[in-house]
Order: sequence, then C-alpha cells, then structure tokens
Amino acid sequence: MKWINENKIYDKLIFVFEIFITLILGICIYKLVYKYQEAQYISKKGIVITVIISIFLITILVYNTIKYRKIIEKMFVTYVIPVGILFVILLPINWVPDEDGHIFKTYEISYGNFITPFGENKEGNIYVPKEILNICQQINNWDYVKIHEYLQKEANYEDLVPVQSVTKTYFPINYLSGAFTFFICRLLNINILLALYLVRLVNFILFIVMCYYSIKIIPFGKLLLAIYMFVPMTIQQGASLSADSFVNGISILFIAYNLKILFQNKDLSIKQRLIYYILAISISICKYVYFPLVFMSILLIKNKDISKKNRNKLIIISIILSIFVAIAWFIFGQQYVDTRLYIKEANVKPIEQMKFILLNPFDYLKILKDTIIKNGGYYLFTFVGQQLGLLNIEVPQIYSFIMLLALFVLPFIEDKEISFDKFGKWVVNLIAILLILLVFTGLYLTWSPLQYASIAGVQGRYFVPVFILVLLTFFNKDRKIVMNNTAIKFFVLFFIINILSVVEVFNRFFTF
Repeated sequence: MKWINENKIYDKLIFVFEIFITLILGICIYKLVYKYQEAQYISKKGIVITVIISIFLITILVYNTIKYRKIIEKMFVTYVIPVGILFVILLPINWVPDEDGHIFKTYEISYGNFITPFGENKEGNIYVPKEILNICQQINNWDYVKIHEYLQKEANYEDLVPVQSVTKTYFPINYLSGAFTFFICRLLNINILLALYLVRLVNFILFIVMCYYSIKIIPFGKLLLAIYMFVPMTIQQGASLSADSFVNGISILFIAYNLKILFQNKDLSIKQRLIYYILAISISICKYVYFPLVFMSILLIKNKDISKKNRNKLIIISIILSIFVAIAWFIFGQQYVDTRLYIKEANVKPIEQMKFILLNPFDYLKILKDTIIKNGGYYLFTFVGQQLGLLNIEVPQIYSFIMLLALFVLPFIEDKEISFDKFGKWVVNLIAILLILLVFTGLYLTWSPLQYASIAGVQGRYFVPVFILVLLTFFNKDRKIVMNNTAIKFFVLFFIINILSVVEVFNRFFTF
C-alpha cells in the first residue's frame, strides 16, 4: 500500500519537477551564451551546472520511458516538456508568426477588455504598454545580449500606445490563460519581457494538458496522435503567445472526444452532451474555418448504444450552434476597418473576392487546384517544421522527410483493436476536404489580392486539425506490421529531431 501511494505521488509531481528542472537548464544555457556574447567569457561553473542538470533531466527521461512505456499520454508529456520549454526560452519574443498581434490582444484582455472597442472610425485600436511595442519592434535585432538588456529594464505598464492588429477580431477564449498571467505580472510589476516569457510558459502548460487528455481519451491512434503533436512546428506554436497554442489544443481535444463517444458502449450522459456543446462552440469561435469539425457528430449514427433521441439532438444542436456562432463572429469581425498597410497596398477586398467566387466557382476551383499543386510540398514541410521561427530558420530537409514518413507509417504499425468503418472514413475525409477548402478560401478572402491567380498566406501550421483526420482513416484493425517497442523508438526519434531543431533556432541568435 505504501509503494502504491508513493507511486501516485511520483506520478503527480514528476512532471512539475521536470518543468522546473528544464527551466533551470534553459536559464543556464541562456546565461552561458549571454556572458559569452557580451564579454567572450565562458563560465566553467556554469558549464558544470548545465551538464549536471542535463544529466539529471536525461535520467528522468530514461526512467519515465521505462516506467510509462505503455502509457502513451505520459510518455508524450515526458518528452514534450524539455523541447517546449527550450522553445519558450531560446526563441526570442515575436519570432513566431504573427506573435506580436497575439501579444497585443492578450494584453488587452488582461484588463478585462474582451471585445476591442470600435472607436470613432471603427479601426479598433488596441492599447498596450509602449515597452511591449518596443520589444516587438526588436524583431531583427534580437540576440541573447539584447534580451538580457531588456530583462533588466524597470516595468512600465502605464505608458500606453495604440496599435493595430487583425487579432482585434479574434474571440477572447484564445487568450484567457495568457491574459490572466499578464494580469498577475502587472499586479507584481514584473519586467515586461519576463512577463511575456511567463505567458508563453503558461500557454505551453495548457497546451500540454489539452494534448494529454486528447491522447488519453482517443480510443485508437494514441501513439499517432502523440507523435503528431510532437513535431517541432506544433510545439513551437504551442510554446508561444500565438492563438495557435489554444486553437490546436482545443481542436485536437474535440476530435479525440468525438472518437471517444463514437466507440463507447453506453448512452450519452448529460455531462458528455454539455462538454460536447462547449467544445463545438469553442472550435467555431476560436477559428471559424474549423467549424466543419462539428460534422464529426454525424459519425455517432453508427453507435447503436446511443439512443436515437440523444444522438439526433446532439448532432442537430451542435451543428446549428457551431454554424451560427461561426457566421455571427465572422460578421462581427467584418465591422472593423482593416488599416494594415499590406491590405491596402495589395488591394485585398473580401466582399469583392466573395462575389468573384460565387460568380466564377470553376475559375476559383482552378486557382485552388493550381495553388495546392504548386505549394503542396511547402505546406507539408512547414507543417512539421522545416522552417521555424518566422519561417526563416531553415532546418535540414531530411528531418522533415523522416517525420512525414513516420506519420504515414504509424497507422500501419500501431496496435489497434478498432478503426473507422467505410462510412466513417468517407465522412472524416469529406470533413478534411471541407476544412482544406475553408482554410484556403478564408485566406483568399482576407489576404490575397483581388482576383489574384493564386491563394496567398497559406502555411502548413493551419492544417493541424486537418492532416490528423486523414491519417486516422489509414487505420485498419485487420492490418498490422509488427514492431517491438514502437512507442519508445518513435518518441526517441522525434525527441532527437526536436532537439536538433532547437539547436538550429539557438544558432540563429548565437554565434561563437
């Protein structure tokens, strides 16, 4: 009994301890490179401490790998913590795509301003401390010495300036964890750059929690989902101030929850229906182009243990609610006047683009086809993380080939007792196609020049809720390639690739 209790204590505390140890490691690395860059001084004491901490962390990884080798969600947390925290610390602020706009919106919500005021000209200015704007403007000047300088500055949260960002149209649920962290930092008058790093850390922890429960509840494809969420780009976004951290986490959680209900051997409870509605609405207001995920509810037709009344009610209510909130929030967002320079110079006009699509649907489909054929490889490679940071930190292409190959192979070698039937595969693939169509169309409306012959602004990171659906349809319970210690091999492989990717990020801001 005593051993069981000690085991439970270990399970509860080890990941908190791992976060703490990795933070110390990241800070040690930062201090070593800062001192070297500033004074060409290598601290022998610092190196010894860094080596000791590294050995301690590796010991945790090895022990947890042995202990949790059959508990995929705990294996995931074990391996993702060091990688994510190193991204948090070693990647400078505003070196994640569009991170500055998400910083502005997070800070605004920390004051309780959940909806950006329209203002006189409906420009929707967001007010942030001038120091935050200065930090974001250092984007091309960052190195670890410059970061250290900003970390020494006294906090000034009172000197506010107006800024513009498309995130004024984003729903506040994306930023609640970060906003609360900002609120605490402001109360304690914490250095503003340090506050931004703390917000990143809190976002990453929430991201881990959502991934953990997604992997835990999904009835098949646990290892696939864990490795899928363990690619460098997804971790980079999860460990940032970007809304991607929450959007990707909640999308994957919704997919996993759908599958959990689909294969359960009992009727829906009130609690399950309530959770389902909350998740469905959250998806639609977080990023309206992802609302087709709610059509996964149609799969429940195949579960004979769910009463027809409960099933139909869930499908109808969730779909109607999701479509309604997605359209309502999109229309609300269009009330703001977009003053971004690119939008004006590129002649981006969403309403005119929509008219073009409706009047010339076949021409638009040709544009869509040509864009995908031309850039399909780019979308796949950037999805896994061949280009990190602001998509300008090049990682060796071989890493991307290995990761993509692993993701496509996993459905054939992972243990499974259940999988989609033909109906399920058709529904899921159709949802994936609809999601792809909406992602491209959304960017054609809001980012591409008027009647442009290609769709601009599409990045691989937008397809996190899409590619997993396709991969899950590859599972077949009657087909399997046997491999021993599959989970350990894949986690170690992806951990090595992630660490090598972090090294590429590190090298961008530090030179010997």
